[in-house]
Amino acid sequence: MKPERPDFIIKPRILLSLEALQAFKAKTLALFVAAIGFLDALGCFTYSAPSLAPATAPHAALGVSSLLKAGSYTALRMGVALCAATVFAGAYAVAVHGNRYLRLALKPLHDVIQAIPALVLFFLVVIVGHSVVSPGIAQSDGVILFTLTMALFGRLASSFHHSLKTLPADLEELAQSLNLTTWQKFWKIECPSSFPVLVLNASLAMAEAWFALLCMEGFLAGANSRDMVSGVGAFAHAAAMQHSVWGVVEAALVAVVVLIVYDQFLFRPLMAWSTRFQMAATMPDDVAEPWFLRFLRRNRFFESFAEQQRKAWHQFSMVPLGGRVLQHGDKWPDTQPNADKLIRLGLKVASVVFCLAGVVFAILFSVKTYSLHTYGHIALSGSASLARVLAMLVLCSLFWVPIAVYIGRKPKVARPILNVVYYLSLFPANIFYPLFALAFVACHVSANVWVAPILLLGGQLAVFSAVVEGMLAFPASLLDVGKNFQVQGWLLWRKMLLPGILPYYIVGLSVASASAWNAVMAVEVMSWGNAPLTVFGLGAYVQNAINNGEISAAALAVSTLVLLIMLFNLLVWQPLTRSLCRALKITDEAH
Repeated sequence: MKPERPDFIIKPRILLSLEALQAFKAKTLALFVAAIGFLDALGCFTYSAPSLAPATAPHAALGVSSLLKAGSYTALRMGVALCAATVFAGAYAVAVHGNRYLRLALKPLHDVIQAIPALVLFFLVVIVGHSVVSPGIAQSDGVILFTLTMALFGRLASSFHHSLKTLPADLEELAQSLNLTTWQKFWKIECPSSFPVLVLNASLAMAEAWFALLCMEGFLAGANSRDMVSGVGAFAHAAAMQHSVWGVVEAALVAVVVLIVYDQFLFRPLMAWSTRFQMAATMPDDVAEPWFLRFLRRNRFFESFAEQQRKAWHQFSMVPLGGRVLQHGDKWPDTQPNADKLIRLGLKVASVVFCLAGVVFAILFSVKTYSLHTYGHIALSGSASLARVLAMLVLCSLFWVPIAVYIGRKPKVARPILNVVYYLSLFPANIFYPLFALAFVACHVSANVWVAPILLLGGQLAVFSAVVEGMLAFPASLLDVGKNFQVQGWLLWRKMLLPGILPYYIVGLSVASASAWNAVMAVEVMSWGNAPLTVFGLGAYVQNAINNGEISAAALAVSTLVLLIMLFNLLVWQPLTRSLCRALKITDEAH
């Protein structure tokens, strides 16, 4: 008889991340290949583009006014993208949750967007966007906003949909007893109950978003500075081109100010205010009220304004639109079951035909356009980038897991450290890449070797914070039992610590992996002045091909990189997560 496995309590955020890792399927990969094939057929990868080499770009001003303008543009872009992503995530969640036909059509598209890192998506959008819209500052801003919105949408949409699916039964009964319509139920019950997890996931997605935003600004400023793209990333790039160390430091200081403003004036007040919508069983014991929220509550003008908004919101949310909420277990009468089966069958057949046709288009385009030398070069470049990512994951695991376990066993020390780590993880480390390039040039070292440790700057914090959270959630009584029986060494790790922190470690490692793929795209093209470093990798290949106007080669490299990431998810993360969920009895503390 098998012994009963320990029942560990896993936080809802970790459960959602584990569910997302398991949700990736092979059809997502097939859908991406099909989409690339149809883009090939439409000529999006065969147009001629001028060289965008940054060496021909004029120097931008580095004054105080330019710095303030750069900070305001970066903050504005992030705000617009965050609002747009929230709206799209809500629309997607409602559509997928309420209509099974839309679920069949939209869910695979969301899975594709969620599987592609932000910077990889950016280069794909740049390639396709230049074939549709003529270059200009509006086109550059459109590419940045679209990419940033889609990157945030992938995280927010999944959390919003998960909240709607897991709505507590008590709230369902409340909607039935109040005889609410579907419109009223969404705005009065579903939207408020989803708000805490939505704010939490938005704050967690900020690290990747800030990193990608500064990289996009810097690349577009260097590749097509005739448009005078403004932003903190563009300012840092201009400072590096002009050999200004102080300019890079100024850009970093402005980035810190923008991050603090977003955290103190937006996310912390929203996270504290959203606790009123949490169920009693999941509410934290002590929530410190942020100073800005306390200031707003004591401000008479804001109180009167908020009261007017509450009345308007109540009227808006109580508009009697939609049908009445059904009793639990009831269904609307299906008068045409055969038609429903035909529609579902038609959607599935259409998706299969789309995938097969797209794959055929992709194969024909690849055979006609590329040579064996191109395939070999891209395969070797992808192997080099993959080796750097794997090296980063191994190094940060070996170094940070023991330290995180040690710190996590001391809650009074761990919680302040987690707050500091949160701010450090938000800071986009790519703003200092020009200084690393300066150090490599000055020391005459090989960039191919030393760019790998730079990848640790972002991903290591995800692993560290996840393992510390796992130790804070670890049952203290279980540790006391092990201490009483003098369980030590490898036995302690194998029987107690590893089973408890493994779900958190897997989630942290997956986040670090996504961060590393984004960092690869930026770190392989570091430069100082007009002397870019020569690094062999897929990220360098993509950006050099775009700068030289070789659009078809850049498209193949980006597609290869996405396929590599998807295969990594399919062959590594998904089996690992499934075996973990089978080996451990994982429950949600909210239930």
